[in-house]
Amino acid sequence: MLRRLFAAALILPMIAGFSSCKGREQAGKVSEDVRKYYGAVSAISTQYKVVSDYNDRVNEFTLAYSADAGKAPTVAILAPEEIKGISAAIDKGTLNLSYEGSSLSMQMPEIKGFTPLEAFPALLLDVAGAIPTEVDAEKIDDVSCAALTYESAENNRAVSKRVWFDMDTLHPVKADFYLDGKCVISLDFLKFDAK
Repeated sequence: MLRRLFAAALILPMIAGFSSCKGREQAGKVSEDVRKYYGAVSAISTQYKVVSDYNDRVNEFTLAYSADAGKAPTVAILAPEEIKGISAAIDKGTLNLSYEGSSLSMQMPEIKGFTPLEAFPALLLDVAGAIPTEVDAEKIDDVSCAALTYESAENNRAVSKRVWFDMDTLHPVKADFYLDGKCVISLDFLKFDAK
């Protein structure tokens, strides 16, 4: 009996390690597929929840993003109700806000992609053109995902984005954005369509 337990104690970690390596290999292939897929996409529409946490305040939004080849992408606020209907177009480093015919233009912050409105458009640039620094296989709500991490340094700050893609559809499931190791933005995708 003790021999069987001892053998099981030796074999189970090897099996778990093998399945983990197999998942990581599959995630590595998905990483290449993600870059090709998003590099070739001509239209995207998605809805996602955003939580931004900048120490002094935490905000939650539900946003809708749409982009079609040749047009500036737009982000519309779906919730909270108090600001529902405001939309934004991001074009050449300028954010153009509009609401019921009125508009406002402003320059983007120094670190690109770290506001709730520009997080997803900036993430698209990373997944279509950058090579992830880390690739893992993980489950998010029973969905087998490739977890890809993109790291860089901007304005003397450590910037990191971790995004989980469904291994079957290549659609994003979740993304976290870190500044100097602290998660400041999280995206949870509700709907996603790409062509």
